[in-house]
Amino acid sequence: MYKIFFLFVMFTSLWSSDEPIKCQQQNILAKYTGHYTDKDLWKNIPKERNWAVTNEQVKNNFISVNINKDGEVTAYTNWHEGALQPTCSSIIKNKLWVINEYTYKWEGPFIRAGKAYDENSIYFNRLFQNKCYKDELNQKWCFGNSKINIDNKKIKVILMLDTVESPLYGNALRLEEDRSRLWMFVPYKNGWKVFQDTFVTDENHKVINPLTDKPWHILK
Repeated sequence: MYKIFFLFVMFTSLWSSDEPIKCQQQNILAKYTGHYTDKDLWKNIPKERNWAVTNEQVKNNFISVNINKDGEVTAYTNWHEGALQPTCSSIIKNKLWVINEYTYKWEGPFIRAGKAYDENSIYFNRLFQNKCYKDELNQKWCFGNSKINIDNKKIKVILMLDTVESPLYGNALRLEEDRSRLWMFVPYKNGWKVFQDTFVTDENHKVINPLTDKPWHILK
């Protein structure tokens, strides 16, 4: 009798916390295709405005998860490490949970942030909020979908999700026209300080102090 009561309490506790108690089949998960991100990471991006800082605040071992059109689930422990395909996943109230095969614990909840495997655009838009600014030369900078329009000139960039080789004092955007170059965006008041930089592994890399060094542009 005591064991039955204990099991009842355990399952009731799991269900009330929205944490799943069973796995779902791929044909069920297929209708939830998309990119899922750590809930706290998503909430903190516009608040911190610093990609490296928000990554460090993630408490889950998995940082993001993709579900493809066939319902296959791929989880990532970090942006520079290999992917895992969890054997157990579940959607509860439109939030994704996955079993970590190393800890045997449910991780989540993960919330859907956009299309599967579209991470760079998803987090770029979350960080820069599709806003426009003016620099000290009165040029208009507008952000959206991994592009910066500077007085209607489109600059294709990639937000460096992996921070291992990037400077950490700001948000590193790699230029598509020259993949060795970075534009670093440092939060400044309601806008940004912009520095030109390189990867820290570049032999000509020079350390920049955003507090004392003169920025290339200031966006307000």
